[in-house]
Amino acid sequence: MEGSEQIPASIEIEKDRMSAHLSIKPAVEAGRHIEEAELRKIIADAGVVYGLLEEEIARAVAEQSAEQLLIAAGTPPEDGEDGYLEFLISKTHLLDETTIDDEHEVVDLHDVGSLYTVAAGQPLVRRHPPTPGTPGRNVLGQEIPSRPGKDTIFGRSLEGAVVADGNPDLLVSTFGGLPVFKPDGISVTKVLTVEQVDMSVGNLDFDGSINVTGNIHSDMHVHATGDILVGGMIEAATVNSDSNITVKGGIIGRGTSVQHGIKSEEVAQVHANGELTALFLENAVVSANSISVLNNIIQSQVTAATQVIVGGQKSDKSAIRGGTIRAGMLIRAPVLGARTSNQTVMIVGVDPLLIDQIGVVRKIVESKGEEQDQLNRVIKLLTGLPSKLAMLEKAQKSLVSVEEELRLRNEELQALEAKIESGRHAKVEVTHSIEGVARITIGRRSVTILEPRERGTFFLSIEKDEEKIRYEQLGPADPD
Repeated sequence: MEGSEQIPASIEIEKDRMSAHLSIKPAVEAGRHIEEAELRKIIADAGVVYGLLEEEIARAVAEQSAEQLLIAAGTPPEDGEDGYLEFLISKTHLLDETTIDDEHEVVDLHDVGSLYTVAAGQPLVRRHPPTPGTPGRNVLGQEIPSRPGKDTIFGRSLEGAVVADGNPDLLVSTFGGLPVFKPDGISVTKVLTVEQVDMSVGNLDFDGSINVTGNIHSDMHVHATGDILVGGMIEAATVNSDSNITVKGGIIGRGTSVQHGIKSEEVAQVHANGELTALFLENAVVSANSISVLNNIIQSQVTAATQVIVGGQKSDKSAIRGGTIRAGMLIRAPVLGARTSNQTVMIVGVDPLLIDQIGVVRKIVESKGEEQDQLNRVIKLLTGLPSKLAMLEKAQKSLVSVEEELRLRNEELQALEAKIESGRHAKVEVTHSIEGVARITIGRRSVTILEPRERGTFFLSIEKDEEKIRYEQLGPADPD
């Protein structure tokens, strides 16, 4: 009977719907063979439409036998790749948490080696977005969504770094400085903080400010485009700042004098384009726009474009002892000279940089004058020689050019020398006493002080059309 016929095959679908298995009953048990078309209808009626394994199905029909035979397999989804940050600067050049003391932000350069700095606008980090992944499909033909990769973003507080215009996946520096590794990008700092500068650290040349919590030791070289702050002392080192220098512990070289044959490496050499402040100076060569020293200046060469101020508001013990002090307008100190020191030299009224500039222009004038004389001799020799007419014309053109430049340079020299007249407003103030031999120069005039004097001011005055240095004694100092 037809109703008594059994279905000769069955399909079993796994719970995850990612596979389907076929079982075919033997012909003896089922009472008949199964044809391929009938089998395919059974598979379709079960809903299996994707990932069919055609070879397995054909083999099952041929053999008329199957026991949990895999005939269909779904395609699992491929999850997307997570986004990531590509650091465009080698990590060997980056400071990170292992080289910075978080509490004081002090860099350990023993681990870092030489400093690497970045320029403004330099690419720092490239962001690679996550991928969405590839969807899968089960044996029922249903799509299985993929898991997209996790996104990653640049940190929100990366100092000195910004997302590039027109490229949201590129981080660039906003200014030159020191790159610092962060898990979410690279920050750039304009302040480098180190414990000390010695041979184990090496010389420093930094586009930014430098904060040395300890000392800068002898024979080291330090340069910064920004400020330099030294918590300790500067020894016989070379230190230069394009801005300001503050030294809390003073500046001291190894020599005993900077006036009599001491080699340059034996003194501290410090220059600031702006202001320089120190606790004291000893055996130092120091220059800046303006200089302030709380205690003493001893056997040092000090040059300031504007002023040198020694001592605090109520100090009467701070002194300038020995050495040469130059300033454009003002030198002020409680005590000048010492009975046991060499002559102390004070020079005011002329910008020291102006003197250097005048020297450069004078050399140019001398060179152009020699060139003018040489051209005049050549022109004299060539005049009247028809065969040398071209050379003569060339020499005459050169002479016109040299004479014009010589005229301009002479005018420049005269203008620079005229500025020396500003010495009439310059002065040397001694707020307590002169205790040793001192030589005072104001503008073009000089005077040597051999005897002790009380507090007073040296300045330039005109008497009977002649410039003279006058000394005006001040009254008693105000009691503390």
